Amino acid sequence: MERTAVTARVFEHFPNLTNSEALALALCSTMQRGTETVSVLFGSAIEIEMFEKTKSGMALSDAELTALFAHGVSSSGDVRHSTNSTTIGTPCTKKTTTIDEPLRSQMSAALIETLGEVEQAAKWARPSTMNAVAFALHCDGACEKIDGLLGGLLKSDERRIAGLASDLEDDESQDVLRISQIIAHLAGV
Repeated sequence: MERTAVTARVFEHFPNLTNSEALALALCSTMQRGTETVSVLFGSAIEIEMFEKTKSGMALSDAELTALFAHGVSSSGDVRHSTNSTTIGTPCTKKTTTIDEPLRSQMSAALIETLGEVEQAAKWARPSTMNAVAFALHCDGACEKIDGLLGGLLKSDERRIAGLASDLEDDESQDVLRISQIIAHLAGV
């Protein structure tokens, strides 16, 4: 399974994490501002220098992101990889709503043509897919990642997606907290 392969790569460098924490760290490794997000999610539990050195080997591929989150299945597990575990120091819980209405509206507007398609609209309705799309907006190659997650992205929406991704990148203060909540939810933390 994809999740096992992803977490195994993380455990090579950070063996004391839970499966969910390892997935959260892999997600942080995939995004543009992952270091800031690691600081918010993990506090001092993750050494930033070590994260910077190892993040390229822990990052999710587009195929892994799609396999993990495009089908409405988020297999979280809180099984400890080691008995010496660290804990993510975040106020987020599984009860947290991960996407606020303004972001949901912005994403829907950017995907207006794509969401007119039956298959894509059905996938968009799944919380795990919607959260993964929000995450993808914070990564290089957002259009390709969203294409995989939704099972297609119409060309007419690509410019709006690129613009939204750029706007989110420019909104530094609120964005790191928002993406931290999304990652915590996706990873099942």
